[in-house]
Amino acid sequence: MKPKIGFVGMGTMGIPMSHNIAKAEYEVTVYNRSEDKYERVNKDLVAIAPSLRKLVGANDIIITMLTGPEAIEDTFGSLGKELLLLTDKTVIEMSTISPSYSLFLRDKLNNVGARYIDAPVSGSLPQAEAGELVVMVSGYEDTFDEVTPLLKTMGKEVVYCGEVPKASSMKLAVNLLLGIMMEGFAESYNFALKSGLRAEDYFEVILNGGLAAPLFKGKADKIKNAEYEHQFALKHLTKDLKFAIDHAYDTGTDAFATALNLQLYRKAMEMGFADDDMAAVIEVLKGN
Repeated sequence: MKPKIGFVGMGTMGIPMSHNIAKAEYEVTVYNRSEDKYERVNKDLVAIAPSLRKLVGANDIIITMLTGPEAIEDTFGSLGKELLLLTDKTVIEMSTISPSYSLFLRDKLNNVGARYIDAPVSGSLPQAEAGELVVMVSGYEDTFDEVTPLLKTMGKEVVYCGEVPKASSMKLAVNLLLGIMMEGFAESYNFALKSGLRAEDYFEVILNGGLAAPLFKGKADKIKNAEYEHQFALKHLTKDLKFAIDHAYDTGTDAFATALNLQLYRKAMEMGFADDDMAAVIEVLKGN
């Protein structure tokens, strides 16, 4: 019999991820702190829990897909002493968090007898909807083996990275590169336009040559049309780059380009683009 799944976090990623689990014939119950998010939930696929306590008590595996450590702390903290409801359950944390916080969360959950899996994902809304995320996992290997079929309902690849918090470290390595690539694409495009080149010629060269990448193809129309409906909000990438810089400091790693990119994304947030797609970083580069 398949385990019952409780999914916490009905944001941009959480809704399609929970739907894909349900489509694979798991029984799924969802919960979100703000009820307005339920408007986009397919209630024919998943049930809505009346409270977090009810969700935790009624399910075998709890998945969290939240905005970061603050939201996670608020969520688990709201249980108070009822955190003990997680005893003998598996908690799969799929948000992007720092490695140090992942270790903290592991210890907190292990102390009440829960099994902790760190499983952030690579991909944004289109991949989440298609079930084509790449899932990075760390935790005890036997627990990983147990949850792999579940994770495969959301991702085309499930990669075991080792003990906690190696999956969170891997996710920061991915998003470090993502931030640099996005800024580099925007900077290159802006350079081309300021040199008098036509946008269509620029994209024909970049998107069909040796530098072609799915990221560039996915963001080309956004930077060309200055339309930044988000697939991955700029504020979330900025948060992740800060996590990467902090972890680089902790490990004695040089991260020069990441440090500069963090400042550019922060500037974009100050300009009012926090809730827009990360492609809006080009607005920092446009100048007058």
